[in-house]
Amino acid sequence: MSKENNTIKKCKWFILGVAGIFLYVVISIFCSYFCLKSTKCVIENDKITSAITIVQLTDIHSRLFGYKNEKLISEIKRNNPDIIVITGDMINAEENNTSQLYELILKLNDIAQVYVSLGNQEIEYMERTGIDLEKNISEKGAVVLNKNYRDVQVNGQKVRIGGIYGYCLPERYHLNEDEVKFLREFEATDSYKILLSHLPYAWINYGFTADYDINLIFSGHVHGGQVIFPVIGGLYDPEFGFFPGKLKGIYYENNTVIVLSSGLGAGKEKLPRFNNIPEIAVAKIIAK
Repeated sequence: MSKENNTIKKCKWFILGVAGIFLYVVISIFCSYFCLKSTKCVIENDKITSAITIVQLTDIHSRLFGYKNEKLISEIKRNNPDIIVITGDMINAEENNTSQLYELILKLNDIAQVYVSLGNQEIEYMERTGIDLEKNISEKGAVVLNKNYRDVQVNGQKVRIGGIYGYCLPERYHLNEDEVKFLREFEATDSYKILLSHLPYAWINYGFTADYDINLIFSGHVHGGQVIFPVIGGLYDPEFGFFPGKLKGIYYENNTVIVLSSGLGAGKEKLPRFNNIPEIAVAKIIAK
């Protein structure tokens, strides 16, 4: 009888354990699609005299947060940004209706000036449809930065903001000369330099921050690894495969700070977001 009781107890604990794991997985997947958080960092630099708060959105992939993005807009307003940057993959390449994006841009511009760089999804969309997405976004009030930059005043100080989509290989590789030309022109200023670069590989994986003089880079693309395991970290990078290491966070490489956000959406990935709450990145740049 005692052995039977022990067996029953073990079965009960096993069932409870399985049920607990299942519940954890379901809740985590739910939160990874429908919850929202702000991930904040403070960056010091001696070129800054008055604090600047920047909100970054990346990899939205046409996700909605609340009715007409009310939840997302509310979270951004709560952080009181001086500027808003979007680092690509705002939509999915196969979209046919982009009105949701235009409506979001209009609402964001009511909060602060919006600067946009492109991701692979926008480029594929324009190639597929022939629609000039850059022009349409600009008409909604955002500044589109595609291998170009703007010199602006933010809180009374000069800031240069640029945007690029590409691998940003330096001259020694003798490839993509237009990217190198833009980056050399972009870095040629004494102002604080902010680059919007959808792909993080040049800066995180290849160490090209040593080749360019850039103060701050905002990046995305890898969704934090899509699936994030406790302790272990992100599962997958489309470029480097499984468990590649740096997939989200704040990184200091040479004299450059890189904000790599896991973003807001999941795209059409086969793996669901897991343990990966959608985030807006909030960077406060202060005097050193």
